[in-house]
Amino acid sequence: MPNDNAIPLCEFKHATQPDCTKPATHKLRWDWGQEQKICQDCIPLAQQTATNLQRSATFASLENRPEEPLTRSERTALIAAKLAAEGEADELKLRGEQLYRANVDLTQQVQTHTLRAREHATQIQTREAQIEKLQERLEQREHQLADASAELQRLQVLVPFVGKETTPEDRGLPSSSTVDG
Repeated sequence: MPNDNAIPLCEFKHATQPDCTKPATHKLRWDWGQEQKICQDCIPLAQQTATNLQRSATFASLENRPEEPLTRSERTALIAAKLAAEGEADELKLRGEQLYRANVDLTQQVQTHTLRAREHATQIQTREAQIEKLQERLEQREHQLADASAELQRLQVLVPFVGKETTPEDRGLPSSSTVDG
């Protein structure tokens, strides 16, 4: 059974170089699908080979290294950072809820004001229609007043002549008793 914790060695082979026996740090994948483990020193040579072949090669870091345990101060710093982030998240959540409630309140106020504005617009239209009718009635009354005033003036001219016997002189005619000869 192969040992999974064993450090892999460089598998890159080149015609002008002897076989490399350094520990592999990256994985090389050629565009035709072949994969190899490669060390840091052989990467430039593999890149040059890819350029000469007019092919592409991709490199990915090998991450099979065992993790070193965290020190007490690193653990403390991570826990403090986590607690601070959770606190900030809680504050942001509360602020978001406050903003949501404020948005709901403002939406209700906008709806209330919109309804009031519609009601006021309806009232204004009703009042304008009433004003228009009243103006028509006023014009009719003014015409009636003008007719009545004209009739009054005619009657006032006739009043001095009512009940009197009028003579031709009153009417501006020559008298019949005077004969000029």
